[in-house]
Amino acid sequence: ASEGLQVAQTLLTPLSGGALAADSSTPGLTMDDINQAKAVLADAQVRLADALAAYSQLDQSALKGPLAKFGKYLALLPEAPPIMSEMRVLLDSAPSLLGIGQNAYYLVVAMDRTELRPAGGFMGNYGILTLTGGRQSAQYPLSLQDTYTLDGDYYKSVYNQAPPHTPCQVGGPQPPNYFWWWPYREDSACQYAWGLRDTGLSPDFPTNAQNAEAVVLATPNKIPDNGKSLQGVIGFTPVLIEDLMAVTGPVAMPSWGVTVTPQNLESLIHKFQLTGYGGHTNQPRKTFTHDLSTTMLDKIKTLHGAQLKQVFKVAQDALKTKDLEVYFNDPHAELILQQLGLAAQISSGNGDGFFVVDTNDGGNKANLFVNEHQTDYVTLLPNGGALHRLQISVTYNKTGFVYDGTQNQEDYVDMQRTYLPGDANILGYSGFVPVNTFGYPGCPYSWAAGISDTTCSPVYTFGTPITASDVPGRTMVFGSLFLSCGRSMDPTHTVETAQDFRDIGAHTGNEFVGRFDYFNGCFYNGPSIARTQNIYIEWYTPHAFTIGADGHGTYTELVEKQPGSADFATGDVGDYLTVYVDTSLLHSKNGFTGDATITSNDQWAALIAGKKPLPQYNNMKLLENTLVSFSF
Repeated sequence: ASEGLQVAQTLLTPLSGGALAADSSTPGLTMDDINQAKAVLADAQVRLADALAAYSQLDQSALKGPLAKFGKYLALLPEAPPIMSEMRVLLDSAPSLLGIGQNAYYLVVAMDRTELRPAGGFMGNYGILTLTGGRQSAQYPLSLQDTYTLDGDYYKSVYNQAPPHTPCQVGGPQPPNYFWWWPYREDSACQYAWGLRDTGLSPDFPTNAQNAEAVVLATPNKIPDNGKSLQGVIGFTPVLIEDLMAVTGPVAMPSWGVTVTPQNLESLIHKFQLTGYGGHTNQPRKTFTHDLSTTMLDKIKTLHGAQLKQVFKVAQDALKTKDLEVYFNDPHAELILQQLGLAAQISSGNGDGFFVVDTNDGGNKANLFVNEHQTDYVTLLPNGGALHRLQISVTYNKTGFVYDGTQNQEDYVDMQRTYLPGDANILGYSGFVPVNTFGYPGCPYSWAAGISDTTCSPVYTFGTPITASDVPGRTMVFGSLFLSCGRSMDPTHTVETAQDFRDIGAHTGNEFVGRFDYFNGCFYNGPSIARTQNIYIEWYTPHAFTIGADGHGTYTELVEKQPGSADFATGDVGDYLTVYVDTSLLHSKNGFTGDATITSNDQWAALIAGKKPLPQYNNMKLLENTLVSFSF
């Protein structure tokens, strides 16, 4: 134990004040520190082996009276060897991870969850964190910049490597093939094709991180000292900053005339970034975000002792909620994150469960007002299989600005993927809005994949849900949602199905109406109302649980949480989870003989009538990956 503390002291003393301190008065970590820590750790491992050998021969009954309290500590000994092994691996990787001998560079991306993407939000700002000896480089301090600037340079860099043709029209960088459905691809301004801002489209953060790194590394002069490599990617949502402010206190921004608090952080970013520059009209659009990040980091650098411990706790919690996501290129360091369940990766799909992933492709901040309730009705069957009927109820209650910019549409447009176990059998789905029921303005076709498919090409569209999964080992259902902003000719109407769109189109005498001309309900006067679209997905998971000889057992399923999807300040906006488990057929000889497919709200209401959800999973905020457990 003493040697373990010595290892910690050897590593942490040079980092007094934290990795972001950027204090040039001390050298930070050196290879001598790493070698010293390795030597002490090796000796500690020998002593640990001796202790485990002695523990194996210990008569537990001897731990009585005053000795009893030592039993719980000794019981932890078997957990120590793998921790020691992980420490040894990390010490081997430390020089490259911490910038010992040469600088280490990390891509940092800030994600706007009000324009929700699978990684946690739209990646509108980025920076490069440079570590020297485990501390932030004083020469190259971290500051956030506008992603669009990088993407414009990336577009030109990639385009100029292509065969000669008219500059910046077509043929720019394209997304990976598994994002075939993504409509934002080509633009004559040399910046709106595939870029860093859209690399968060996968439900798997390591995949997003690798795509983001590829963009940055292909763009010249974005890494200090002409660096050619990155050690990893760090992504965060505003929730991390809000929680850090609970430690640092509010952040005064006198030049902007505001004091930033957890309550007004996101609204101020939108105000200065999207609607005006607060007297800074001669500066870039995202100057406020840059100034705020710099000021916030300066406050964190001053923290010591108990406050620094609170910062570590905030970061630890944020890793669990995925408001902080970290990816290491070093396979050993990344493996440890995975083993701790902190890699923000999609699960392998072994076992039962599901993962609902939303992608706001509407070019606005509509997720400020979106509530999503996931309700899973699970029927346990005698053969150990589980029948699922999942309702995903999405409500859009627009009560404020959605910052639609030049897009001129205030509706909620969403591409939704629900990932199921790898061995799941899809039984049915309903409630999605086929994208070929309305046309993109100016296109001669009756389909639309998103608001920026200016080529009017059917290549990036789908008229019915897709079940060909883009994640190996996972089954998937992929469809589209469309929710009016809340004003329409008929304020009592709820849009839920393709027929609903045809009904609205009938008001104009045109079944295939243009999205902006007619589907943008805010075009019409009327009271603001909430719109709800209910999606139903049914599947069967074989071998979901085991029944013991006594007829009892335990059923579990993993419900994964999308980063950036929970707990806004505006009402009950966020993701919620409810789970029912039905055991009525568990001992039936005939098993399930009914119709699993739910196609209407009435059918769903009849299914849950008189049933009680599991108390601990009833209208529960889905704040992190949740393992649902039910014993029968």
